[in-house]
Amino acid sequence: MKTIVTIPEKVPSNNGKRGLLRMHWSRRGDLKKKWTRLFLTQPHNIHTGRVKIHFTHYHRGMAIQDAENLSSTSKIPLDALVAAGIITDDKMKVIGTPTFSQVRVKENHQVQTIIEIEDLESE
Repeated sequence: MKTIVTIPEKVPSNNGKRGLLRMHWSRRGDLKKKWTRLFLTQPHNIHTGRVKIHFTHYHRGMAIQDAENLSSTSKIPLDALVAAGIITDDKMKVIGTPTFSQVRVKENHQVQTIIEIEDLESE
């Protein structure tokens, strides 16, 4: 079973003027609530077991992020996926290590993050 959800904006990483390290805790909470509601409006499955998750970031302008900053972009979306009930938990036992890819786009309206969630077979 596979679910694909989309965040139609840039997802913050650790660094930068609006990055997670400088972001107020209430702003992080607001993003989680916003994306939880967004995920619930999109077609989705309920994944009750172990899953594989892949993030594709469509970005504009800035240089490609390093691995550490790229992995930090998963924090708020994973929390929102749990809050929406799409995945049961964001522990490594359930999600393993998410994978990431980046695609540079030319226009602002193309900036988005696509999250693919796929069930893993029970072992």
